[in-house]
This record gives sequence, structure tokens and C-alpha cells, in this order.
Amino acid sequence: MGRNRPGKRNYHRVPKRRRKRFYRPHAHQLKRPPAPPAPLVPPVFSDVETSVFCGLVRRGARVMMDHELDNDFKIDGVVYRVKRGPLASVPIGVQITQSVGNMDKIHKFVREAAKCPGIGQLLYAEIVGPISREMLTALREALLALWYDPERLRRRIWRVTVYHNGYIDWHPL
Repeated sequence: MGRNRPGKRNYHRVPKRRRKRFYRPHAHQLKRPPAPPAPLVPPVFSDVETSVFCGLVRRGARVMMDHELDNDFKIDGVVYRVKRGPLASVPIGVQITQSVGNMDKIHKFVREAAKCPGIGQLLYAEIVGPISREMLTALREALLALWYDPERLRRRIWRVTVYHNGYIDWHPL
């Protein structure tokens, strides 16, 4: 066999591999064990509104909570973005309560929140039962529906009843 014939590869002359200077761990050594799941509702928050908004933030929403909005316009928080969604063209003002069907509170919310400048849609969310992951996911889906569903865009103020198993009842106001 000739050594360097033109057109043929020189298989017997493979260069030696260089020795690595630094120790580099293997891929299986880099994997860390999964972190324990975070508690659904941090124990430092006692009221329901803050717990729900904290759960939405953990799911990727951009939320602003302001005591002035709550005192002046009865809006607990304003949602600007939901995970994997574009920045909302119109922010949604959200009022969260555990009293279901309290018409005096609903009428007060409608009167006060309609005066708030810069808020496009308004959502009055009534929570039935304890806060659960399904309930937070359903509330996130309700916010997405307010932005993208043409039927929901026709009205400015909506009332939803969110159950702990993720079921939602829609009521126009």
C-alpha cells in the first residue's frame, strides 16, 4: 500500500487527540435533582386577592397591584400580560372577591370602576371554594378570553364565577 497516493484518504495517519487541560464534568454530573415544588400560596399573604395575584405572577402574568386603585376604583389589580401572550393592548382591571352573588358589591364595583382611566376591560371574579391550581389556571384562561374572544370584547365589564375545580360561569354586567 502506498502512503500518500493522490485522491485517497490517509486513514492510517490519524492525529492524536490533544489532552484536555482542565477537568470538565460529564453531562450526568451537571444535572441537579429537581427542586421541591413551591407552596401554592405563600404563607406570608393572608388575603385572597394577594394570593390569587401571586399565583398569576408565578404563572407568568404581569400584574400591578395598587392600594389607590383599590380605594378609589375598587380594582384589586391590573393585568397587563399573561404568559406566552403579547403585551395587552388594553389592560384588564380585576376585582377578586369570595362573596358570590352580592349584588350591592357588584353595583358598587360597576359604578366606581367605570370611572377609572386607562383600563379597557373590567373583570369581577367571584371565587368559590379554596384556591387551587385549577382555579388559577381557569382565571388565567378567563383573562385570555377577555383579550382574544370577539364575543367577550363586545362588553367592557364581565362577571365570572370561578370554582376550585376550574369551572367558570360567565355573566355580562
